[in-house]
Amino acid sequence: FAEVTDPVSVQNNDLITYTIRVYNEGTEAGYAEEIMDDLPDGLEFVKDNETNKKYGWKLYDKNGKETTDLNQAVSVRTDYLSKEKSEARGDDCLLDAFDKTQSVDKVDYRDVQIVFKIVESEVKSSDRVIVNIAEITEDADENGDPVDDVDSTPDNKKENEDDQDDEK
Repeated sequence: FAEVTDPVSVQNNDLITYTIRVYNEGTEAGYAEEIMDDLPDGLEFVKDNETNKKYGWKLYDKNGKETTDLNQAVSVRTDYLSKEKSEARGDDCLLDAFDKTQSVDKVDYRDVQIVFKIVESEVKSSDRVIVNIAEITEDADENGDPVDDVDSTPDNKKENEDDQDDEK
C-alpha cells in the first residue's frame, strides 16, 4: 500500500479505488461501527462492483435515508468494520487503544475500499481536483456499546477533526 499525496490524473469513465484507513488514536479499544463516504460531483458510485459489494456500501439520500437511486444518493455508508459484521465474517476488527509509549507507526488500523467511476459531464478546467471526504459516523467500545468520541463530531464535515479524512 502506497499513500498517494498528490492528486492522480484521471479521465471520464476511469474506475478509481480509494483505500480508507481507519486508525484508533484513542485511549480505549473500539470499533468503527459505520464509515461514511460522500459522493462528490464528478464521482459515481459503482453499485455492481465486487469491491463495493464486499465492503457492503449502501447509498443514502440527503435526508439520511437509504436509497437505491444513484440520482438521489449523496453519500454511501458501510458497517463492514462493526463488531457484528466483523465477528460474523470471523474477523477481528477491534481497534486497539493507542499506546503512548509506542511509536506513532504502531497505531492500530483497518482498511476498507470503495470504487468510483469518473463522470464529468463537462470539463470544468484542466486543473480540476475532486475532493472525496470519508468519516467515521458511528463507533463502539470493545463490547459493541456506543461511545462518545471526545475530539470529533460525526456528520458535521468540519476540517481538522480526527473522524474525517479528505483526499484529492
